[in-house]
Amino acid sequence: MNGKKLARNASVERIGNDFLELDPSEIGLKGSPTRVVRIGTPKLSRKVEMYEGSSIRDGIDEIKKRLAPYLEVNHE
Repeated sequence: MNGKKLARNASVERIGNDFLELDPSEIGLKGSPTRVVRIGTPKLSRKVEMYEGSSIRDGIDEIKKRLAPYLEVNHE
């Protein structure tokens, strides 16, 4: 979270084509081989379950039990 705060207040040096001296027909909208038709924000939906037990140890055991089918343990 601290990095986000720093980034929000950071200054960004802007450089343009007057500095880069690129061919104008190859940059910007004219130079782009694609066009953005629509920009959207994907909806995030998650199924959540709240642990309401009183013991941290029991909570950890519950997480381990639920994750076990997805884990592969290699005892070489």
